[in-house]
This record gives sequence, structure tokens and C-alpha cells, in this order.
Amino acid sequence: MANPTIKDSILIHRNVGESLQLLRKRMTDLSITDYIQDVEEIENDYRIMCNSLSHNMRDPRGEIVYNQLLRRTYRLYANVRLAFIVKKRLPFIHCTNVAKRFDISGETVAKSLENYVQDTAMASLSLGDTPNTSVARVNAMHQHYMDELFSSLLVASQWSDDKKQFYSELLISPMVDQDDTLLIVSALTMALLNVFDVNKWLTLVNVCLSSTIERVKQRALVGVMLTLPHSENLLFVEINEAIKTICKSADMRREIGELQLQLLLCMQTEEDNAEIQRDIMPTLMKNNKFRMTRDGIVESDDDSLNDILDSGSVDKNMAEMEEKMKKMMAMRDSGSDIYFGGFSHMKRFSFFYQLSNWFAPFSFDNPDVASVVRGTDGELIHKAISHGPFCDSDKYSFVFALSSVIDKLPAGVKEVVASGKDIADSAMAMDTESAAYIRRMYLQDLYRFFKLHPERKDFANPFEYKDDDVAAFFVANELFDGLLGEELIVVERHLFKSKKYDVVVKLVSRLIAKGVASADEKYICALACQRLGRNEDAYKLLLSLQDCKYDITRVQKSLADVLFALGHYVDAAKYYKMCLEREPENRRLVLCHSLALVNSGNVKDGLVDLFRLDYENDNDVDVKRIIAWGYLVNCKPNDAERVYDWIVNSDRAIDSDWLNCGYVKFILSKTAEAVRCFQRFVEQNEATGQRELLKRELANDWKILSKNGVKDYEAHLIVDIVMTK
Repeated sequence: MANPTIKDSILIHRNVGESLQLLRKRMTDLSITDYIQDVEEIENDYRIMCNSLSHNMRDPRGEIVYNQLLRRTYRLYANVRLAFIVKKRLPFIHCTNVAKRFDISGETVAKSLENYVQDTAMASLSLGDTPNTSVARVNAMHQHYMDELFSSLLVASQWSDDKKQFYSELLISPMVDQDDTLLIVSALTMALLNVFDVNKWLTLVNVCLSSTIERVKQRALVGVMLTLPHSENLLFVEINEAIKTICKSADMRREIGELQLQLLLCMQTEEDNAEIQRDIMPTLMKNNKFRMTRDGIVESDDDSLNDILDSGSVDKNMAEMEEKMKKMMAMRDSGSDIYFGGFSHMKRFSFFYQLSNWFAPFSFDNPDVASVVRGTDGELIHKAISHGPFCDSDKYSFVFALSSVIDKLPAGVKEVVASGKDIADSAMAMDTESAAYIRRMYLQDLYRFFKLHPERKDFANPFEYKDDDVAAFFVANELFDGLLGEELIVVERHLFKSKKYDVVVKLVSRLIAKGVASADEKYICALACQRLGRNEDAYKLLLSLQDCKYDITRVQKSLADVLFALGHYVDAAKYYKMCLEREPENRRLVLCHSLALVNSGNVKDGLVDLFRLDYENDNDVDVKRIIAWGYLVNCKPNDAERVYDWIVNSDRAIDSDWLNCGYVKFILSKTAEAVRCFQRFVEQNEATGQRELLKRELANDWKILSKNGVKDYEAHLIVDIVMTK
């Protein structure tokens, strides 16, 4: 049996004595001395409990006291973990050095944040310096303060209940600037991703439930969900209560479901970017003879001769370019992060050397932005960026990139940028004030940090799998079991469409075991099992759904398919027949029913409908394929050969057609032709393992081959002949 971890010893085994021994050893091994006094205090209180019990003094509050010791031990464990992190990881070392000289007491923080709002108002009315100079000075000082506050929060030890209460009130206070609130929420999220703290997490929950500002509420919601604990709720029951409170609201459940879908799309960003680079950008680059103006895409003068000599190609190129642009916009509208590829190369400005700036809400008052957005060119940048459909991180990149080249841009390009027409039109197509849009932009900010920051490896990444788990797939957390209804089903359907069948099965199987899975979820799970080849599991689920009269049409179709896959052809034919009684014109059902009959040995009845379909359309390769197989099963190789020859000579032959045609040629002693067919079959499959593939197929179909007179030794010979030719 493996030695327990400190965390398991606290949360699973609930063993204070063992946990303290492990913690002492860990602190000694890591040379951590900061929390020796805390260890001794808990050990002393634990010793008192042991002494009381040894003297037969049973405390009626003993269980409560013991649970408090467990909670204190967990907080100590978390602090020790953080102490190790801040000693080894460079970003945390820097933040710790900042925190040592920063006054993070509640009173000081509240006063500083509230004073900034007042100072900004007063500076704008300043009579001494020019107002803009005064405001810039105040903003510069405050930006430095917020960076240090962010750093201090990132490495803050476990919070007390009082500190939780303080920040819960501060972050919904109208006296605090909204951008400051947003940055603090991000600091708490980053802290929680690295080391869980129930009071920091509950602070985010309180902000999410109480804030009246949508941007604050949504940023807090993202923080709550990305930092959900996995077993801490066994000790901190308030976590369970918080999730139940959140899920009581139908609006919150809907937003949770939407957030999960957005996170899943966010995790596909690199795949989407690869598709853009592969399928879209080549067309746009090829057609770079077109130029952008405030009135749209127009052809450059240099290529106007083509309009005379080959007007058709010009129209074709324009249509092709517009089609690719529409495809990219459709990807964006469906939730894809289409700008990641372009902006991923624009995070090397000095602005991004500062950790907090990766999470800072975009503002023209930011000192770094204000220093480059000045004069006429500054007004042009302001117009270009104001309505852009970009996340805050990309807006900063856009500003710094544009400011570095704007004085070198031709007048025509400046005119396009100044109009902001295409950018504004793009943004107008979206509701930029909606909760979904706000979340999407913030998720893009987070994604850029965890994918592009030079020291990203030092942070716990919610978008990467660890031990077969990923924080971004938060609805899989057991905390939600039985609390989400349709919202979870929507996510499961998305996962199924994305071919994440194993994820669906893992999630729904747990819900089924707990007795909280809906019939819809069981059906999705059955289909996912079927896709994974777990047909026995799918069959059991479908039978239970049939017994409870769930959507009998879909269930019986799926039962028929599963029974066919299991080789239970008689039963499969029975279910296909029941389905055909409801949908007699369903071509797929007719074909499947016929094939099931053929495979069950009832070739005569199986071919009846197929002969009719072949008469109605003698060019239907699917129909001919089953007829040919029926002839082979019925030991009529000559008839089968005639049909298979027609199929393989068409342009619609698939690998199994070459295999089966090879069978027929082999049975008819046309060995040379059989070898060519078998070779075509193996060539259409992986280069490695071709011999084993052919042997496996011969074994699978051996019953039919032997019935047609093939001897077992001949099967061995033909494999060697095929593989040596």
C-alpha cells in the first residue's frame, strides 16, 4: 500500500496525528521554518485531546474540536505548500519580495483604493498643473500600487474569516474603481489555482452572487469555477453549501453551462488556429493583390489589367477571399478564438513584463497606454481600438504594435484605421455588454497568459490535463452531481459531437452510479459506449431505457445497431424490422435489416428488399455490396464475383470491397487475381501490421470461407503469398 499524501491524510483519512508527522517531515526536508510555531500549537492541542481520552474524559464537543484541528492542519499544509512554491519559482519569488514591503492590511488597502477614486476626481479639476498631467500622475502612482497589491495577493497565506468578510465587502463597494476590483478578482483566481484557500474561494463566490456589475460578476464566476476544489469539501462543508446556493438560480445554472461550453471551445484554440493557418490564411495571402479601404476590399491598380484580360479569375479570387473571410467570422461567432494566432506574436512589449498587466482591464488611462496614445496619431489609435472585438490583452498588444509603426503608415492605410469601419462592423454583430461576451473575452485573456507568458510553467494551468483531469472541465466535479439538469446535458451533447466519448462515459457513469442521471444522459452514454466499442455496456443501458419506455424509436434503432455489432444478427434483424414498421421508407433501416438477415443465415429473405432496390436503382453501390456479400454467404461465388467486379471497377470501392472480392477470387481458384485484391486491401490500411490485419480478417470471416471450401492451410499460404509479392 502506497504511503498516504499529506492531503489525503487530512481530507480522506482525517488523521490529525499522522498529518502532523508528515508535515513536520516535509518542512524539515524543505528547510521551511516559517510555520514551526503553528505546528507546535496544533500538536499541543492534539496532545491535550489524547490526554483527555487516556484519562477517560470524553469531551461532548470532541468531534467539533477534532474537525477544527483538521481544518487548522489543512491551512498549515496549504501554507507550507505555498512556502515551498515561493522559494522555488521565479515569479513567486519576485512577488514575495514585493509582499514583504507592502502593507496588505485591510484598512490600508481600502483607504488606498477609495482614495484613488477621489484623487482622480480632484486631479481632473486641478488648477495648478494641466488636468491631464495631474490625472496621469495619479494613474501612474495607482497603477504601481495595484501591481504590488496583485503580487501580494498572489502569495498571500491562508485567509482568516475576517479577511474573507473584508474583501467580500470591498469588492462590491461602489467606492472602489471597477478596474481595481477586476484585477483583485484575477489575483485571487491565480492564487487559488496554485494553492487552494477556502476563504479566498468563498470571497469569489460572494462577489459572484452579490456584485451588480456584470464584468465583476462574470470574472468572479470564472474564478470560482476554474478553482473548484476536488476533495476539500469533505472538510469544509461550506463549499457544498456555496455550490448549492449558486445552483438554486436558473440564471446561474444557465451561465455555468455556457461558461463550460466556452471553456471547452477555449481549449480548442490551437486546433482552430491551425485550421485558420492551413485552410484560410493561404487564400488570403494568395489574394494580397486586394487592399483594404474604408469602403471594403478593392483590387489594387497594379492588377487592373487582369480585369480586362481575365475578368473571370478576378471574380473567382474575390469570391474565394470573401468565402474564407466568412468562414473565419463564422468560427468567431461560434466561439472560436480566431485572433489568438495573430496576437500570439505581439506579447513581447515591455508592458507584458509586468505580471499583473496580463490580467489588467484595458484602459486608455493606463500609464503605458497614455504614453503612446498622444496627438493626432493617438486619436487615430483610440478610434481603431475603441470598438474592436478583442480581449483586453490583445487590445494592449494592438495599441503598442500600432503606435510603433503608425508614423510610417501610408495615408491610405491611416484612413482605413481611422474609420474603424470593419472593426466596428465586426463588433456591432455581437452584444459586447452580454455576460457571454464578457466571459469569452476574459477567458481569452487567461488563455493568452497560460500559453504565452515566458514563465507560464511556474503556474498551475487550468487548460492543461494533470492526472487525467483538467480544471477547465469543471462540471465533471462531483460537487455538481444532481444539481445541474439540462445545462449539463447540453455540455454532454457538445462533448459527444466533439468525439470526446470517453469523457462522456466517465462523467455519466458516475451519475448513473449515484442514481442522479437522467434518461437523456443514459442515452448519450449508451451512444458514447457504442462509439468506443463498449457494446455490452451500451446494450445494458439501452435495455434499461427500453424498459422505462424512453423514446422507443431511437432506443430500438440503437439496440439494433448494438446487437449487430455484437454479432447477434437474429435479434438485430428483429429490432430493425420493428423500426421499419414505423419507417418503411428509411433506406438505412432497409439495408441494415437485410444485412442482419444475411449474416444470420437467412439469405433468401435478406435479399428480397435488396433486389427491389437494385431494380429501382442499379447504380446503388451500397445495395450491390450487400447483395454480393449475400451471394458469398449463400455459397454462390460466381454470382458474388460478377457483382464485386462491378463494385471494384467503379470509383466507389472501399477497402472491404477489395477484401471480399479477394475472397471470391480465392474461392474460385483465381489466385493471382485474389492476391491483387488482397494487396489493394492492405495497401489502403496502415503500412505497419498489414500481415496481422489480413490474418485477422481471414479469421473473422473463416466460417463463411470454410463453408465455401477454403482449407485452413490455404489461408496461411495466401497470407504469405500476398505479403511476399
